[in-house]
Amino acid sequence: MPPSTTGVVIIAQGPWFAEIAGVPLLHRIMLNGRRAGIGRWIILAQHEAQWVHSSLATAAKLREVTWQVYDLQTTSPEQLAAAMPLEDLVLVTAPIVFDHRLLQDLQQSAGPTLGVTTAAAVTPADLVVHDGMVAAGTAQAAPAYRSTGILRCPSAMFTQVLQQIHAELRQSPTGATLLCTRLLAQAPIRALDMSRRLWLLITEPLDHSVPLAETQLLRSLGREGDSILVRTIDRRLSQAITRRLMHTPVTPNQMTVLSATVGLLGAICLAQPTPMWQILGSLLFLLSTIMDGCDGELARLTFRESAFGAKLDLVMDNVVHLFLFPCIALGLYRRESETLYFVLGALTLGGILVSMAVYLPYLLRRQPMQSTLTRVHEHLASRDFAYVLPILAVFDKLQWFLWATTVGTYVFAVAWVVITARERRPAPSLRNTDAS
Repeated sequence: MPPSTTGVVIIAQGPWFAEIAGVPLLHRIMLNGRRAGIGRWIILAQHEAQWVHSSLATAAKLREVTWQVYDLQTTSPEQLAAAMPLEDLVLVTAPIVFDHRLLQDLQQSAGPTLGVTTAAAVTPADLVVHDGMVAAGTAQAAPAYRSTGILRCPSAMFTQVLQQIHAELRQSPTGATLLCTRLLAQAPIRALDMSRRLWLLITEPLDHSVPLAETQLLRSLGREGDSILVRTIDRRLSQAITRRLMHTPVTPNQMTVLSATVGLLGAICLAQPTPMWQILGSLLFLLSTIMDGCDGELARLTFRESAFGAKLDLVMDNVVHLFLFPCIALGLYRRESETLYFVLGALTLGGILVSMAVYLPYLLRRQPMQSTLTRVHEHLASRDFAYVLPILAVFDKLQWFLWATTVGTYVFAVAWVVITARERRPAPSLRNTDAS
């Protein structure tokens, strides 16, 4: 089945506009849908439809999302049916925070599918699942699964049930749950276990559920390529900073510039001839690497990703590297007056420039990289060495780092060129040969 491009949200009671990391919950649902390929949203509002419309109309982040708001009190079933798409749709019936990958999983399902979870928290409805299918929609003392309130189904099926219960949907605070129950009884529905994905129902009191949702969102911001050091130290520290920034006017691009500024200050300190300045410089660079994670976290958390922001982050990272390594050599040269360090600094600078020349064009053009290039870039982008730098500075062994960097930059450049050439090479064609 092709992916759904239309979503429907039924707004009855609930904190649909509670701010989660600075973004109203309904907006967050729609923006997550856009990440999963759902570019159009139909909002069915039981009350205050005009206020819902105003909230969406003034949201700059929703400019790339198509949406319509329908007042269930004044819109007839026939008008609602005419607004529905011909394709399958994704239905959201509860005020929930979730990972967009949850919707992507649902998009890949075959046939009508309900997202279910084993989460212990109170959820929209309890149900029974048997052999991967929803067997019943009934409350039990300790159900194995609970509904997530997210369902994918054919538009015709949804429209039929909508017309049947339109009166209840207009008035009842549990109308959305009734709609879900009727849909489950309409046709066989698959159950998709989403327990491994981020999912949380927002309930009163908000001073408990909102901080919990923000904590879970922050924990979900890591990347698959993160190293052990990044997962165990960097992310924890950067997320602590991001938590304090997400409700402020600070933008991701401002954090990019600020982290680069701290890194450049560290480079200046490393260029000084005294060990204390060099230790301070290495610590400032470590701080800049932690802060460098905040821009991406803030962008993903508040839906402010942009192509310009990604390029700015890449350029500023390389500017810091361009100053950092030669400054280490300069500091050692000024302290010991060894010409060797001056030569190593020049060689390192040359290696960095060569490396930038071979891999930056790929990243700035945002070309899709093959798996091998992706792994090589992840190793390059990793700043695990930032944790080694203060240790070497304390023990007065920065020259070890300088030697490793001088060799490593050229090895990386050669490896990138070789791998790129291999992956550009067309696959050999298969030719049939006649047996003699």
